[in-house]
Amino acid sequence: QVALPKRVAVYESPVSMVAVLYAISIVLPEEASFSLGNLRMTITRIFILLLAPLCIFWFVKLIGEGRYKFILSDLLIPLCGIWIVISTAAVDGFEDSIKSSGINALEVIAPYLIARTMLDSPKKIATFTRIICMTVAIVGFLGILDTLTGRFFVRDVFSAVTGYQKNLVGDYRLGLVRATSTVEHPILLGTICMMSIVLATTLPSRWRTFIFAGSLTGLFLSISSAPIGGMAIGLFAMKYNDALILVKGRWQFVVTILLIFVTVVLAIHPNPRGFFIGLVALNAETAYYRLFLFDWVEPFIRDNPIFGIGIRGNVIPISQLPTTLDSEWYALALSYGIPGALMMFFGLVGCCSGNMGGKFDRGQVSAEQRRLAFALTICVGLAVYVGTTVFYWGVAQSIVLLIAGMRAGIGNYEDGGATVSASRSDPMGRLP
Repeated sequence: QVALPKRVAVYESPVSMVAVLYAISIVLPEEASFSLGNLRMTITRIFILLLAPLCIFWFVKLIGEGRYKFILSDLLIPLCGIWIVISTAAVDGFEDSIKSSGINALEVIAPYLIARTMLDSPKKIATFTRIICMTVAIVGFLGILDTLTGRFFVRDVFSAVTGYQKNLVGDYRLGLVRATSTVEHPILLGTICMMSIVLATTLPSRWRTFIFAGSLTGLFLSISSAPIGGMAIGLFAMKYNDALILVKGRWQFVVTILLIFVTVVLAIHPNPRGFFIGLVALNAETAYYRLFLFDWVEPFIRDNPIFGIGIRGNVIPISQLPTTLDSEWYALALSYGIPGALMMFFGLVGCCSGNMGGKFDRGQVSAEQRRLAFALTICVGLAVYVGTTVFYWGVAQSIVLLIAGMRAGIGNYEDGGATVSASRSDPMGRLP
């Protein structure tokens, strides 16, 4: 008798303990840090500094082994990090650029490159996705402590241990304090839980229940409308794709309808920007507040379109700026110029360029992993969408860029890529 080869599960691929520890470090609160000169050294920043040289080694290894395929985000996201340093140096001077924006640039480049190079196979990407989702679910459950105690309980505990105290002010909605758990802001907690829920739809059932429960808990306790709406869009997109997987042009149809809708609104609505912001805001008050902020900073962006105003207030006194700017794209354009915002925008969009109109190699990417690739694509789209009313930093920024890196990594295995041989026709392989 001939023994049949044992089927290897999709998620049974070894991921180094370094990757696991890095995933855990991402969600540790800022209070779990120490001072090093003028910098706050979080555990995540320590990992970034240690892993940055290894990323270069892993990247060279991918190229040397013929397993690298160029993805647009490989260029644009590192360029965005470099531009952060250049624009800050042009406005605030070289010293401030190295001290302040240098670490900001690393926090943009490193998560993407870590995912892009360390997770060098579809199975490793699938396994790391499960680790990230499990970690986010735990963070979501910890948000219950904030709601029950009426304060930022988890962060206060870390603050008591390290002695680092942030001036946190409770944000109440519906009579409840909005939970942050270990994350920097309630809306950022909601955002990472939103992405975890979408990704969990691709995981084995033995993990899915726990991840759904924890992520839904964090999402609803954050009481943030944009992530809740994003979750609904993401789950609908997954169901729509599953139901019509054999129908060609299913996503071209959706894109056409959306373009018609946007065109009509732009043509007939007296205030189209307000209309679209109203779709993602919790109520009229938060929508008007965001419009007020955008109107406030737009003149500064127009007057400083290339390098922005920097981060020290040398161009515009800090007192003349809003204390918060709830938009990834406005915030990047204000601080680092319009080029910085465009590089990040097209960098996120470009991480999906490895499979635009192509098919994954069936021999290297399983049906489950192709579905994961689609979920990663949806999460990147949601990050761009939610970014209109959310500025990403800290935990959320790291997870968004990790997801972009993982999506680009799976793009390596498209038919015709450097590592792929010709594959058979497979209707599940085509992504929008």
